[in-house]
Amino acid sequence: MRDQSLSRFQTIFLFLIALLSVPLLPGNSKAEPGTEKNGSVVQSGELKILNPTIAHPYYHFALDLKLESPTEIKVKTLKSNGNRIRSFVLEEKEASPDPNQLKRTKRLAIHEAVISPRPEKTYHHPVLIGRLDWEGEETYTLEIDLEIGGEEGAKEILRVDGTAPSEGGYWDTDWNHYQSIVLTEAAGLRRSREPVQATLLYYRDQVTDIHREIRVVRYDPSEDKHTLVPSQIIDTSVFDQTEPPMYTEEGEVKSKTFLPTGSVTIAFEGDVSANSHAIYLVFYGNPDANEAETDTILSVQGDHPGVVVENDAYRFKLHAQNGMLDEVTLKSKPEETFVHKKETNGAIQWNPGCYSPPRAWAHLSDWDLEKHKYEYEQLTGPVMYRTRRWGFMPLMPELECSMEYEFYAGVPYFRMRSSVRVKYDLAAQALRNAEVVFAREAFSEAAWWDPITKRIETRAITAEPDLTEWIVPVDTPWVAFFDREKGCGYAGIQINSMNAGLEGKLRTYNPYFYITTGPWIYWTRALAYPYGSRNPQQMIEIAAESVFLEEWAYLPFELSNNPDGLFQEVERWQTILTHPLYVHVEDFTDDRMEIPEEIYIEPEKSGWEE
Repeated sequence: MRDQSLSRFQTIFLFLIALLSVPLLPGNSKAEPGTEKNGSVVQSGELKILNPTIAHPYYHFALDLKLESPTEIKVKTLKSNGNRIRSFVLEEKEASPDPNQLKRTKRLAIHEAVISPRPEKTYHHPVLIGRLDWEGEETYTLEIDLEIGGEEGAKEILRVDGTAPSEGGYWDTDWNHYQSIVLTEAAGLRRSREPVQATLLYYRDQVTDIHREIRVVRYDPSEDKHTLVPSQIIDTSVFDQTEPPMYTEEGEVKSKTFLPTGSVTIAFEGDVSANSHAIYLVFYGNPDANEAETDTILSVQGDHPGVVVENDAYRFKLHAQNGMLDEVTLKSKPEETFVHKKETNGAIQWNPGCYSPPRAWAHLSDWDLEKHKYEYEQLTGPVMYRTRRWGFMPLMPELECSMEYEFYAGVPYFRMRSSVRVKYDLAAQALRNAEVVFAREAFSEAAWWDPITKRIETRAITAEPDLTEWIVPVDTPWVAFFDREKGCGYAGIQINSMNAGLEGKLRTYNPYFYITTGPWIYWTRALAYPYGSRNPQQMIEIAAESVFLEEWAYLPFELSNNPDGLFQEVERWQTILTHPLYVHVEDFTDDRMEIPEEIYIEPEKSGWEE
């Protein structure tokens, strides 16, 4: 009798133990019937609905998924209130990025089409983060179709509800689409109104008129604040081709390898604290949008090419014949206007230039609309004014050249880009670029940071005999003319320089930088300069398809009151210009996206075969 009682007790005890060991599903989760679980989701955390962060610079949600044991887990589909979400990521909680730091990894969308011999990642504490363009106080229901433990494991549908905060959320629902831009400052200098350019792609049918619809909004996570900032479009293109249907051997329609696409390059002013990040959201997709109303301190007056450009820091006049820089006025020193006005047409900037006797010296500053054919265009907006000219150098049909200036509303410098393409073989005694020329009376001294001596060098150039030359290393970061009595100067900051031979030949002769004095003072880069050697009659052949490129910033500046740091402004802007903000564009996965079949030159060698 006693033995039978113990047996019944043991049976009940074992039954209770077995019952308690069955995994319990949460109330907002549903498992598909007939599946065998292999590490299924047993609990989900609170659905967090969040504003953009640096790590995830878009409106989004975050959801903890708790597993019975470490396993593979994959989100097959994700919906919010019945609408599919394609932009999401699973992250390991312990390895999740700091929300205030830029996320540096991503997985390519094409991974869905790749048959990989390597298994999916095993998660311990996964966090699902997805883009959710939410509005305040709205309720959202997520439906998550999960694959747990690999393809042979369990399938489960998890449903989770959450209500958005009353504050924050989508900037303006009249705009249907947006992409995110994260700016990163890594040089340790506060950036204010720094000109930024970024190119975005969009599906062609998402936009009616990109020029009317673009809006750039700065989002400040610390204050949960959206601020509309001035912007302008500086370039657009449209790829409108469509691909005819392609079919598999079984007669099924293949995914398109391309779709009609628009691209837009925008300029806006970035504000970023030192060693920090900032979020900018670019909205588009509002067919009823009006032209954006923006105020600007950038003024452009006159007829191109001889316009006058002003902001709070400077006044620049461009030459009426050739569009080159002609007059410089620093607004803090209005009594001083610096010019050249001596040789040829008197422009301040001459080069690119070439001397190939018996032809005369020729420069881009010799362009004259009444005598020479060259093309020009201009772009005006609240952020920047750009003028670009291109054509053959006067007297030199061997040389195709271009010159571009960009002037900005919020900074005290302007940017110059020039190019020279040698179309046919050319024999020359001088090929020069990046030349700046002032009248001798404008400034009395020159300064540069010397890569050889590792210090700032200064020379009293107008105190020396005419045609005295100072050799400056070709990679000198900056050079300036200045005058202590006037308390100001004009600096050139070297940003980029590149020379290449497209047919495998590149011939330069003793390339260097130099400063010289005479009736004028000037600096220039000598790319090939026998004329400046001890044997000025010698010629050098420059091979066809040689290309020479320059990019500089030019800065009128005040001298510092500190005699040991006269050029503090030049050095600060040189650091900024040579350490630009890092620009990261975060796009999103459109609902129509399909993974196309890649096209290989040798299809049997795709790299994924064992």
